[in-house]
Amino acid sequence: MVTGVSNSVITHSPDLELDIFLAKSTLVFKKWSFLMSLIIYCGFTAMDLFRFPPEIFMTTIPVRFLFVIIPLTIAVFVHWTKPILRTRDYLGLNLTVYLNAGVVHIFVFALVRANIDTQYSELGFVLLILFGCLMAALPLVPTAIVSTLLLIIMFLVNSQGNGIALEVGFQVAVYASVIVMCLIINASLKRLLTDNYNVIQQFYGDSITDGLTGLKNNRYFVKQTLLLIQQAKTANKEVSLVIIDIDNFKDINDKYGHAYGDDCLSNLGIILGSVCNRKYDFPCRLAGDEFTIVMYDATQEDIKKVCQDILTDIQLHDVEVSIGTATTLITDDMPAIAIKDILFEQADRALYRAKDNGRNMFFSAADLVT
Repeated sequence: MVTGVSNSVITHSPDLELDIFLAKSTLVFKKWSFLMSLIIYCGFTAMDLFRFPPEIFMTTIPVRFLFVIIPLTIAVFVHWTKPILRTRDYLGLNLTVYLNAGVVHIFVFALVRANIDTQYSELGFVLLILFGCLMAALPLVPTAIVSTLLLIIMFLVNSQGNGIALEVGFQVAVYASVIVMCLIINASLKRLLTDNYNVIQQFYGDSITDGLTGLKNNRYFVKQTLLLIQQAKTANKEVSLVIIDIDNFKDINDKYGHAYGDDCLSNLGIILGSVCNRKYDFPCRLAGDEFTIVMYDATQEDIKKVCQDILTDIQLHDVEVSIGTATTLITDDMPAIAIKDILFEQADRALYRAKDNGRNMFFSAADLVT
């Protein structure tokens, strides 16, 4: 992020925006997955009192509490109370919960097998795999690494028992199959969310883009200008507005046809895009032959240069424009929408003064005689 400008004004990289979307889309699912996992695991821990003799549950319950229940409780608290903005936020904590739960399960399995003559259900290990590889919606690569590590530990522990090698191999193969299937489902769901994101971005991009010039449209202008003004309030900066209008555009359309008029609009759009070289300035087409440039914390020299470049470049296409500019220092006692309206009104008055003075020039609202 760039210091000094609101995150909402900055355009994130596509990969970062996708990651934020995935994090937001899976957050509710993850919150409930961790909460239900905590409740279920506490239930399994309490069952140790009835399944095992005291010499066993006096060991298993403290181990479960220390290495699983406490980290899992922290994970639940984090997911329900803290902002989760990236898919890898608190990843270390989440993987620790998954790894600890798996290792503790294997430990209890080995402890029970070594001390009492009873069968210990392996369903719990399958549930752990479902949680870690699917329900927790963790990134694929680190999840696969932790799952493989647990599988190796389980294989080594089972190999030390009295089981037949073929049975042990089959058991591990079943676990591996469950892991692979869950990871495939995880990847498929991520792919589906990514496709949905791309469709949403396409529709949103179309909704804020002018089809003829490729510039942003009035909807984008209003939204981003308000965001920029809001940020300027915090940073005590100025926001400037430049309004550009093609001179005698109706006469151009009538004389040369609408196709030529469209070419004029398109050429002006290209020029406006080329003169917006500062990081947070952006051009828009409002309607018809009316265009704007919004400038953040620009000096009068910056504004003057932009206007002169526009006037010079557009004449290469045998077209002339009039330009009005306005700048305001943002104050906290006025809402952003009111500041935007004042800026627009002042720049519009300056534009019409430029037209009244002979067109093909720019005029600043500061130079208007009140």
